[in-house]
Amino acid sequence: FNKDSPRFKTYGTNSNMQDVYVYAIQEDVNPDVVAKPTISCADNKVTITAVEGASVYYTTDGVTEPTEASTKYEAPFAITEDMTVKAIAVKDGKTSDVAIAEVKYTIAQPEITCTENVVTITYVDGASVYYTIDGSNPTTESTRYTEPFKITKNVTVKAIAVKNGVSSAVASQA
Repeated sequence: FNKDSPRFKTYGTNSNMQDVYVYAIQEDVNPDVVAKPTISCADNKVTITAVEGASVYYTTDGVTEPTEASTKYEAPFAITEDMTVKAIAVKDGKTSDVAIAEVKYTIAQPEITCTENVVTITYVDGASVYYTIDGSNPTTESTRYTEPFKITKNVTVKAIAVKNGVSSAVASQA
């Protein structure tokens, strides 16, 4: 925090003429600069936001710098793998600096339920699920889940979901 920064403005003094440090953050106002867009990712959907009235253009290969000839951002888009998103905002003929974000593709953990000694594993569509019943962490070499199965003794079931080469965190049910 720097009280002398041009981003902060003092609003007054108290009745004893002592400085009162009450500050409000001021937006940097420079008509020659467009603020960089913001890139976020949730639930495997990328959202890009920019100042009102700006058009946003982006690339996803991690190498190509975005220009007005790049893909125009219209709505959040789904990802199916990790990627680097680069974006610019263009407004009134001015272009922002490039915003860059590493976005990670994630897979939800499968859910394991056991009712009357029958184990059911639910998971995201399109994923393959692998499980173990010996307490070890599953891998893609473990037993592939295809349908509910019976257990006859107390075991710990562990499972992972795998989609597009990405594994979920391990789910566990004792």
